[in-house]
Amino acid sequence: MNIDKKLISALGAIQEETNIEYINDIIELIKSDQLYREKINDILKTHNIVSYKDAKEEFLDLIIHYINCVLLDDIIDEIEYYNVTQLKRLFKIKDDDFYKLRYDEIEEIIMKQIFRIYEDNQIEKLEAIHKSKLQGLFDLSYDQINKIVTDEVERALMQGGDITKLDAYYKMPNTPNFSDDSPDKVISKEVKDLVWKRDGGKCGKCGSSIGLEFNHITPFFKGGSNTFRNIQLLCEKCNRLKSTKF
Repeated sequence: MNIDKKLISALGAIQEETNIEYINDIIELIKSDQLYREKINDILKTHNIVSYKDAKEEFLDLIIHYINCVLLDDIIDEIEYYNVTQLKRLFKIKDDDFYKLRYDEIEEIIMKQIFRIYEDNQIEKLEAIHKSKLQGLFDLSYDQINKIVTDEVERALMQGGDITKLDAYYKMPNTPNFSDDSPDKVISKEVKDLVWKRDGGKCGKCGSSIGLEFNHITPFFKGGSNTFRNIQLLCEKCNRLKSTKF
């Protein structure tokens, strides 16, 4: 392994917090650049730990401590990524261990990073690489990482983001198809689906769920746009009442 300052710092913090002797012994191996499978086996045997499975929870915690330390500067460099890969290999961490055993922790870590990189409602090339590294650190599948970031992607879309610039797959909710001749024909399905979800499939005026139509808050003929913020759900009756005022 490449012993960097962040790794030393993370290991020191773990030693201060834990009273698990075999973890502290393994940390000393890492700090002295002596972390080999044979030496790990010797430590586990000394502490009467039969298999790596029995120590998996503590191994996962150790790696998560290191990842948290790595992300303090919001950067994952090649040495740091390599170190995490080596720790997972030596501790026999399987691809789904983080997702199954530490979902809450990794969701919190990833969401802090995702909030930062989606802040401007798009992802640049370096940010997409960073997101990919996060996915790799925790051995997540494409569907698993998307599950975690869906809310942030949806927020970006609601604020006018372009799905093609968000480095994510977003599945639109199922909404009814409207076939009237009003200007809402030019409203994109993406906007319609987001409005439907926001308004809960109910009229924004009376709460009815019958005879719903997409309505421009600022009328189309007065220059109202077809964006998410200018579209609402109204029932036919409320929509007609609004129309008579204009």
